[in-house]
Amino acid sequence: MSRKYSEEDFIRIAKRENNNKRSFLILNPLQGKHLPVRPKKAMEAFDALGQYIFKEVLKGEEVKNVLVIGFAETATAIGVEVSGCIEKLLNMNEDFGLHTVYYIHSTRETVKDANYLFFTEDHSHAIRQKLVVNGFEDALKLVSHIILIDDEISTGNTMKNLIGILKENYSLDDRKFIVASLINGMSPENAASFKEMNIPVVSIINKENDYEKLVASYKGEGEYIEKKEFTGEARYERVDGYLSTRRLVDIAEYKEGCVNLANEVMNYIHLEDGQRILVLGTEEFMYPALYTAYAIEKCQEYVNVSLDVKFHATTRSPICPGNEEDYPLKKRYELVSLKEARRKNFVYNLEKYDQCIVFTESGLKLNKGLESLLGALESAGNDDILVIKWKRKS
Repeated sequence: MSRKYSEEDFIRIAKRENNNKRSFLILNPLQGKHLPVRPKKAMEAFDALGQYIFKEVLKGEEVKNVLVIGFAETATAIGVEVSGCIEKLLNMNEDFGLHTVYYIHSTRETVKDANYLFFTEDHSHAIRQKLVVNGFEDALKLVSHIILIDDEISTGNTMKNLIGILKENYSLDDRKFIVASLINGMSPENAASFKEMNIPVVSIINKENDYEKLVASYKGEGEYIEKKEFTGEARYERVDGYLSTRRLVDIAEYKEGCVNLANEVMNYIHLEDGQRILVLGTEEFMYPALYTAYAIEKCQEYVNVSLDVKFHATTRSPICPGNEEDYPLKKRYELVSLKEARRKNFVYNLEKYDQCIVFTESGLKLNKGLESLLGALESAGNDDILVIKWKRKS
């Protein structure tokens, strides 16, 4: 790994709202979901997991091609970057030959003309997940390893649920499963069950979940900000080349698409010394925004400007904001989902930036969802807002 990470790097504890299964939520400040993060730091953390998977498991085995499955909504971007890292490491070693890494993430959205496998997710506010399986069987014939990626493993049951469903529906006796996460919070008993199944568990931080007492001390009395009407003006741009990781993709092709997207977005922004820039993903649609934020931040190496670039995303997760000094979420903005008008979304800890760039795969019509997001940004003091829709070619 490029650096050694600690519990302090990866773990913040927050209070869940109305969740009887588990009262706390682990927030990773380097993940770029609930908390703003420098994109370079997020990418480095995700790459570290990919490097660890390669070093601990793949490097010592006969590898054909690899399938990586990420879990929505928090691990969709992690899965992309880990997949790209593994593809790079496999193909830079001549002894391994040329490999393809396929990537897909689970979803809670409806995907047009799709067939699904359904499985359940423990502890979540929305427990039913699904995996689009169009083209899945052909890819499974080509892979030797299947890697499941999440941000955190608490009991391991979600992973086991999916593995069981895959084995029920496909002949996978000669495929090797690997389970990986940034944080492994399993008890020794739960961890032992994977060992019995001969499934390696790879993680950066191992810390058994014991935060019930800590979260009980949090009162959840931070700022709850209701939906705001958007009264200003925003700019809207469409960029061709959309690819969806809700369906199986060749990770090299997908990452090339994200590079092209970022290059195109550069034409619509202006960079000045000292600027603070926010790039915001939406729900499961995270990696294209993260990569663009990373590309903007990297501009500092080539042009004479100093930039403070941050990335995070909207989420379905209802988390209590707090006013305690050590509590990670101070402000919660209620939104309407860009994907579904009856669904609540949230975004946390918004600040005032010189430029805000919102990424969506939904339409650019100012509906309730988009208006609520723009209204939240405006209420935090932002007046330079660009909305990017990544779309399929006409």
